[in-house]
Amino acid sequence: MAVYLPFAPKHCPTKLMIDAGNSPQSTGHGRGALPARYGSPRVHCRWAAPDEDIAASYKSICDVAPFTAYHQCYEIGEAVRAIGGLAYRARLYDGEQLIGVAQALVHKLFGGLAIIHVMRGPVWADPSLAPAIKAAAIEAMHETVPAKGLFVFLVSPEHDADDGLACTGMKRVFGGYHTGLVDLTAPEDAILKNLNGKWRNRLRTAQSENITVNRLARDPLKYAWLLDKDAQLMKRLRHQSSNVALVPAFHNAAGGKSILAYEAKDGDTRLAGMLFLRHGACATYHIGWSGAAGKSLNAHNLLMWDAIRDLKKAGVRVLDLGGVDTDYNPGIARFKLGTGAKVVSSSGSWTKGPRWR
Repeated sequence: MAVYLPFAPKHCPTKLMIDAGNSPQSTGHGRGALPARYGSPRVHCRWAAPDEDIAASYKSICDVAPFTAYHQCYEIGEAVRAIGGLAYRARLYDGEQLIGVAQALVHKLFGGLAIIHVMRGPVWADPSLAPAIKAAAIEAMHETVPAKGLFVFLVSPEHDADDGLACTGMKRVFGGYHTGLVDLTAPEDAILKNLNGKWRNRLRTAQSENITVNRLARDPLKYAWLLDKDAQLMKRLRHQSSNVALVPAFHNAAGGKSILAYEAKDGDTRLAGMLFLRHGACATYHIGWSGAAGKSLNAHNLLMWDAIRDLKKAGVRVLDLGGVDTDYNPGIARFKLGTGAKVVSSSGSWTKGPRWR
């Protein structure tokens, strides 16, 4: 039997196969595969080494998947690394067939505990893959994640995998993530017709006002003010935000067309702003700000509609509205749902609890 070394030392090949029976590092499962009781013994995981470029194979799955959340975007991982963070990437196989990919971002907490979180992933080439196969692949990730010390491996699948995950011994510790998705493959007049009536009326009101919309994405310095507004808001809410560093790093990693930023002005008065991340054939509404005047003039309705039209023209298939929380932010939730977005929910966050390695 052989075992795959996901993070091999620099002096040996990253795909080195060693005899499992003679190695003290062996798990006995073979390249991150699972015991048969968890599903197909052919399902296994290959973690990429820190300096290994797997962009082509990783993106080959994201390109065929119906939807990929920005948390699983390859360039987000590059951006996190660029600002000093840590991102792990895994390729998931059934035999030698690549069936999915996943990106885990690492959050270091007090006391040395590391939270290794696969948020809204893995990304499956075929979302209708059997739940048992999905669960087996996630279990393989859990058993072979290249972490040292005290850590918690947390996975929040984008697609429902409850039955399979429960069979692996993982437990749900957080409820599902809810968001709204706008289908941009529909004709523009159909998207307009699908808007909530009051939302559409506010849009028409904003279109009749003396509002100038500026597109800022080509120069990061021009949308820096919007990142500052976001940082100020997060500080007031006592939340941490890395957007001031992360968004420019993503822009640098993914290229100029990866950021769409908008500013609404009435003369010299700045009314509102919005920023979107574009990742492959998908995009995410990431940051929004509006002053009192912008709210009274419905500037956000105008900016959102312009963004929908621009993204559609650019070939983006799906717009993710970046989360919907009717309890914590009912007003923002109503605004997002007014676009006619389809509400989707993840199955929650799953783990086996703290581990030491």
